[in-house]
Amino acid sequence: MNDLNNWASTMIKAVNYADAMDIKIVNISLGIYKFTIEGGNWPFDSNALNDAISQADVLFIVAAGNETRNIDDPENTIYPASYTAENIITVANTNGEDTLYQSSNFGAVSVDLAAPGTNIYSTIPTYFAGQGEPYDIKTGTSMSAPHVAGAAALLLSANPSLTTQQLKDIILSSVDVIPSLQGKVATGGRLNVAKAMKKIRSTVKIGDLDGNGEINQLDFDKLRAYLLGSSLTYKQLAAADVNGDGYVNALDLNIFNRYLSGISVTSHIGENRIYTYGDIDNNGIVNQSDYILISNYINGTGTLSDASLLAADANGDNTINQTDRYLLEDYISGEIANLPVGN
Repeated sequence: MNDLNNWASTMIKAVNYADAMDIKIVNISLGIYKFTIEGGNWPFDSNALNDAISQADVLFIVAAGNETRNIDDPENTIYPASYTAENIITVANTNGEDTLYQSSNFGAVSVDLAAPGTNIYSTIPTYFAGQGEPYDIKTGTSMSAPHVAGAAALLLSANPSLTTQQLKDIILSSVDVIPSLQGKVATGGRLNVAKAMKKIRSTVKIGDLDGNGEINQLDFDKLRAYLLGSSLTYKQLAAADVNGDGYVNALDLNIFNRYLSGISVTSHIGENRIYTYGDIDNNGIVNQSDYILISNYINGTGTLSDASLLAADANGDNTINQTDRYLLEDYISGEIANLPVGN
């Protein structure tokens, strides 16, 4: 810290490198207080670092710090946690009781959310470990921030086409609101990875048409009734595709009957199949190809398999129409963080 200009320039180089290498998520578990800089009378161009972060197509997950300070207070400004760049998520530390840990910094404006950071089993530098294993129990916002970075990575793996802003919006809109965090962090909540994932994908248990977790005669009866003219939701259709060919027909009914009779049969019954909303062609990303598929279907110039209807139903109303096409267009362009079906 004796040469803060060098520290800032090294940070800028790291930010620029991450951007140049197309790295989409970076965890930053470090920071320097404004009063430390001013107290040492060191030259430090905070604007240059802020500009570098703002201009990068990267989501930066930043630790809020551990001195029980309100970093909204100009006297407690800390870089980079206090920066206002749109592609930063600043994270506070919660404990096992789901309350703000006593040493965690906070800020109803500067800090976005909290995440577990108390008594976390973590890696440590080998020079700290000595002859022992490089692991230890650690506490602090430097433990909290990686939880959020990991959540962002998980979301991006489920839909690699998500923009930086979409990633941030999904994470912040999925928190569990905690009373003790009101007025302490902007969202008033703690990270919830499961809720975030549900905004972009659905898991279907094949054969479980009624969604009760069991596969039995009632599910078979629903499939048989559908083939005789009754209706199924798109999620039920996806569950009814027991042979995995994308379509629900008499072949599935025959396989289901043999399964319930205890006859050995090759099927996907009992497996969990993941559907990413908007990924109609099931190639792992949501992009223009999916928009073309839904457009052709609506225009009558193309078809969709029964199983793909769940991914195409952007608003979750069990119909595919212009509304779904417009929503998918906005999702692909980044105008909306997630499709309404995931809310």
